[in-house]
Amino acid sequence: MSQGEFFTRNNERIETNSGMHDMSKLQQLTTFLRENLPDKTEFISEMGKIRFIQAQRDLGLGQYQMFIQKYEAVMTWWNFPYRDCDPRYIPLLIDAWLTEQSSELGNPNQGQERPTMTVKANEDTAAVVVSLPLSESVIMREDKNGIVPFDGKRWLLATPEIWFAENIDSINVKLSQHGGNLEGDGV
Repeated sequence: MSQGEFFTRNNERIETNSGMHDMSKLQQLTTFLRENLPDKTEFISEMGKIRFIQAQRDLGLGQYQMFIQKYEAVMTWWNFPYRDCDPRYIPLLIDAWLTEQSSELGNPNQGQERPTMTVKANEDTAAVVVSLPLSESVIMREDKNGIVPFDGKRWLLATPEIWFAENIDSINVKLSQHGGNLEGDGV
């Protein structure tokens, strides 16, 4: 495998020269588009205008968020067969993917900007460029062999581990009349 190549594994993990890693949102979107557009609509996808916004916080479970990575996802089709496949399928598919991503996390995607698209057609094909702002958390997990020294420990890049309760019997909580302390009886 040459440097920079990646192979998809169950739409969420990739294998690189340094081992298995979770896919970025752009890699997931690229895979989704390739799975749903006709084969003859080959394209490239790239990250541009990458910015890092400080957002440090302890996530628990040995995880720490260092910052939010915001970037412009750019997908380019140099020879899109617009006579066989309407280019408007691209933003429709992207919107379907965004909606699916939002519902998995329980968030409506109202704040997510929609893609922009430029189409320059000739007789048989079109150059299509689609861009979309995306963002993702950059998370580290504690690891004695990690390459990042921070807070007296060593850390590696990681994907956040999130635990959800699948069911709950009951929780009774009421505010105390004195001081606003929570009182409750357990689960």
